[in-house]
Amino acid sequence: MHQMDFLVDVILIFGVSLVVNLLLSRLRQPTILGYILSGLLIGPHGLGWIAHGDLETLAEVGIVLLMFTLGIEFSFDKMKRLKGIALGGGSMQIGLTILAGIGVALALDWTWYRGIYLGCLVALSSSAIVLKLLQEGGELDTLHGRIALGILLFQDLAVVPMMIVLPALASPGQGIWLPLAVAAGKAALFLTGALVMSRVLLPRLFFQVARTRNRELFLMLALSLCMGTAWVSYLTGLSLALGAFVAGMVVSDSDYSLQTLSDILPFKDAFLCVFFVSVGMLLDPSFVFSHPEILGIVVLLVLLLNFVICSGVALVFRYPLRVALFAGAVLSQIGEFSFVLAQMGKGLGLIGDYLYQLTLTGTVLTMMLTPQLFKLGRRMPDWLLRLGVPQRWLLGRPDEGLQTVRLTGHVIVCGYGPVGQRVSQVLQENGIPFLILELNALRVRRLKADGLPVFYGDSSSSEVLHQAGVEQAKAVVVSYADPHAARKTVAAVRTLHPETPVAARTRLPEDIAELRRLGAERVVEEEFEVSLEMAAWTLKAVGVSWIAVETEKTAIQEDGYRLFSEPHAHLCELSRMADAFSHIEIATYQVVPRGAFSGKTLGEIRLRSEMGVTLLSAVGAQGAIFNPGADYRFMEGDTVTLVGDREHVRTAGERIGLRLNPAGGAMGKEG
Repeated sequence: MHQMDFLVDVILIFGVSLVVNLLLSRLRQPTILGYILSGLLIGPHGLGWIAHGDLETLAEVGIVLLMFTLGIEFSFDKMKRLKGIALGGGSMQIGLTILAGIGVALALDWTWYRGIYLGCLVALSSSAIVLKLLQEGGELDTLHGRIALGILLFQDLAVVPMMIVLPALASPGQGIWLPLAVAAGKAALFLTGALVMSRVLLPRLFFQVARTRNRELFLMLALSLCMGTAWVSYLTGLSLALGAFVAGMVVSDSDYSLQTLSDILPFKDAFLCVFFVSVGMLLDPSFVFSHPEILGIVVLLVLLLNFVICSGVALVFRYPLRVALFAGAVLSQIGEFSFVLAQMGKGLGLIGDYLYQLTLTGTVLTMMLTPQLFKLGRRMPDWLLRLGVPQRWLLGRPDEGLQTVRLTGHVIVCGYGPVGQRVSQVLQENGIPFLILELNALRVRRLKADGLPVFYGDSSSSEVLHQAGVEQAKAVVVSYADPHAARKTVAAVRTLHPETPVAARTRLPEDIAELRRLGAERVVEEEFEVSLEMAAWTLKAVGVSWIAVETEKTAIQEDGYRLFSEPHAHLCELSRMADAFSHIEIATYQVVPRGAFSGKTLGEIRLRSEMGVTLLSAVGAQGAIFNPGADYRFMEGDTVTLVGDREHVRTAGERIGLRLNPAGGAMGKEG
């Protein structure tokens, strides 16, 4: 009967989470908050549908699975690529937070090692919520997005050494160094065993399972490894979570990591659901109502402390104040791994029931405030400008070398991410002068060393754009993924020089109309562009003329993708264009020896007047000729391109010789 009760608990967890998140989705709230509220609703402090005795077990299972997915997604290659804001900034942020925790502990007459634990609790932001919100807003590739991603990754990795050190802090009467050495020794012994297993036993075991070609067995092996390693870790005095993380690392470092990751990732959301619902079950709403003042003070102090430290770290690494403030706001909450440390600290006696509930409740409240912190980070620069803060403080000083640039007829590329890099490469290959504006100081230094015309400066600043010669520029390309920065840059360009053509990029369909209103001549929306290319390919594949498809595609792009936002706007036009060009074909042929045209001139053949076909180009011994004249002579081996009615083109092509391929792809359905 107990097994049936557990099954009912699982059904309640997933069923209630589904209903709550469906309701919250209309309010644009993160899924994780829905999980926590679901746990609060069905837990012992809510409706009481799940008994208190099962809570700790469910929470432990959720933690083990969460740590396993983190370990399996992590590899030593990622560690090698950590540098700058990730490694240096992450370690600085955690170190400063721990020092602040020690200061608070000493002020409250606590021990210093209790302050270390307090600092560890506060230092960890919410990777799950922050990365989800950045991804939904298309901001992962922005400067503040990269800062957040780097620091969050380092924080997640720091959880593991924290879990090793904290048990040693629980024995204050015996001294700190001996327990710390014992804990480190156990961890070293455990990690050595895991390393030997990953090199000797695991490859053979994975090979035997893989040769069966049974994906179910593969998944069972991965989960058995996760739970088994966690159990061994527990038996050696370490935590279940640490064992699960090491198990994930072992799998990640094997030859079979890609398949294992592919099989395990679909379960990740379910693992997160179990973990966060179990956390919500542990919350006591009566605690909020009975301690509102202390909770308000704690939440405010935590948010301010993390905001100041994270913003300061970004400033140390020479990011503009605007970007640093946004990154600080994004990372100022306490995250999910603080729950792991809170449960661990309670079990070790580092905190009592009161501080445990205070930690849980404060963490949930800061997580619930994260969407509002994003909005605060976006608006903060504008508020500071209204208060009289100089613009150059917020945007950073433009590169001194920018003041000596006097280009004309150039293109200004704003941002040197993947999009800006490709645009700059095309401009460079075609000999077109260009200038790059970038806010990543380390990237600017590297690109300057490579000889590229790059300058440090914020393109949304009128001063920077003026120094970059926007009044003399032929075009401005805004390649930022940050929609807020893109809008401000387009508006600044239009204010300084309304005639300069501007192209902008966006990931959000709702930004298309706003960017065009601000003055962007061309707005490229990534999802629409992909769907447009796929739709164009489909039309060509089913026989619609290439000319009709390309003409209509250009019209849709110039009209701001109105076909996709207003499905009936262009259907009649598309049908008319398809009918008009349905018989048109462009094809390429090679002149063969003793062919009907070989050795004759275009004037002698009268290709256009008698056959209704136009010669677009010819490439051969005479060189490349576009729109050849009547004196062009068809020579053996020449490659010629014809356009006209499908049947006329093919009739003329048969007399020329060998058909190569339709120009630019299939122009129409083969006869």
